[in-house]
Amino acid sequence: VADSRCFSRNPMADCFPATMFGLGRFTTSLVLCCLVHIVLVRADDEVHATDLLQQKYLLHQNCGFAPGIHLVKLPKLKRQFAFVVPRGRVESSRGAPVFMFFHGVYQTPWFSINILGLPDMLERYGWFGILPFGMHLLDQESMGGLRQCCSDLCHADECCLDAKNITSKGAAACGFYPPHLDKNLEMIDAIFQWMTSLGCIDTSKVFAGGFSYGGTIVQDLACVRSWQFRGLAPDVAPGDYTDRGLLHLGDCKNATPVTYISFCGTGDISHCYLNSNAKAETVAKQTHCSRSELRRKSATVNCTVWSGCHAGHIVESCMVYRMDHEIPGRVAPDGTSFLHPGSDLDYTKYVFEKFSLQVASDQLRFYGHPTRAEEDWKQEVWPPNKMYDSMYLRTALATQGLQTLPNQRVSITSTIEYEG
Repeated sequence: VADSRCFSRNPMADCFPATMFGLGRFTTSLVLCCLVHIVLVRADDEVHATDLLQQKYLLHQNCGFAPGIHLVKLPKLKRQFAFVVPRGRVESSRGAPVFMFFHGVYQTPWFSINILGLPDMLERYGWFGILPFGMHLLDQESMGGLRQCCSDLCHADECCLDAKNITSKGAAACGFYPPHLDKNLEMIDAIFQWMTSLGCIDTSKVFAGGFSYGGTIVQDLACVRSWQFRGLAPDVAPGDYTDRGLLHLGDCKNATPVTYISFCGTGDISHCYLNSNAKAETVAKQTHCSRSELRRKSATVNCTVWSGCHAGHIVESCMVYRMDHEIPGRVAPDGTSFLHPGSDLDYTKYVFEKFSLQVASDQLRFYGHPTRAEEDWKQEVWPPNKMYDSMYLRTALATQGLQTLPNQRVSITSTIEYEG
């Protein structure tokens, strides 16, 4: 037990609408629950998981894991990954989809979680998240716990988790280096085996993204593991290391159709623009797409879009004007990002929207709501009935877009009269 503080929580609030119908007013009851730092050990002694973030709510567990971020270790391979569990996952007989992300060199999964805004997006969709740790260039293992790959400038766990400092340069930096491809594929296979053992994940609906060399391994997955992944989204995968990648070879004989969305910046220092379109074209061929066209998505984004692809798959290669080695639409937690026009596509939002086309309707949280009965309940009184389900999510969504106001809320700065 790490914290003795208690929190009041309405146990019925997440059951809307079933517990609300017929109630003109919703009366909350308080339940005191002690805040606990949870340590989980699976029956299989080859996998261990520890909760890293103390949660303010004790809700139902997902697959035996409380909501939050867990560190899962694979002792046989000496590798580890972060497992992000939403407070409310989709309740599908097929299981929940998973989004996997591979961080860039000098980064950590904690950096990726921060820059992508991943927990909120996973919560909105009701999906799980998995973020593997890369390895040091000269190491064959990466299982150092929370501070694996952390910056030398950090002297506390919180510093590492907040990702405010970039990691060490050179061989000391963690990443998914191309020479480690076989080791990384071995880890990915083990993660799939682990996901299957949980019984609540749809392993046919696993999606992956990656930044920089993390993007390179995602490109390679399109060649050698397309049968494992439903969709892939590499970002600024280096273009001047084509001799170490697989897609450029065009020799992906066993590759299967897959959704593929890549991003590159015209100002990228790793020259992703040299071959990002060519690699997307290779995926378009294996996905049996019929034709391509250049589409202007916004003032700063042009995408080559292939159509007529097998089984409704999407293949796109997007170029972002003047973007450097960054993730479009996102700002790095360590303060190293340039500010770009708001017309840049938001990587996280965009790829989740595209991936949503590859899942069943019951694998999208809140799909089909409101029903007619729910709408009738809302309008049965005036003012309309208010919603109290998933208040943590409602609060987060309701405050979006207000953070730049002086007081982070709507207020009047001045009143002006014009009689012209």
